[in-house]
Amino acid sequence: MRGDGLSAIELSVLNVLVESTAGLSVSAISAIIDEDEYDVEKALDNWIEFLDLQKIRGEICYSLYHDIFRDWLGKQSILE
Repeated sequence: MRGDGLSAIELSVLNVLVESTAGLSVSAISAIIDEDEYDVEKALDNWIEFLDLQKIRGEICYSLYHDIFRDWLGKQSILE
């Protein structure tokens, strides 16, 4: 996997999701990376097939769909 086509926001969002074992809302991710919620949501939409969505306290929360994928993605140099 190469990060050549990924925006800085996508890389930041992926880093947050790799580091988190719990689902995070768009607003939580936005606060962590200090980016606009709209831009975070666009980045998440680009990765939707790799994400698990769950509703927590009325908010949609995102996490990577499998722990093994999260671990593998965390080892990739594109996120460094």
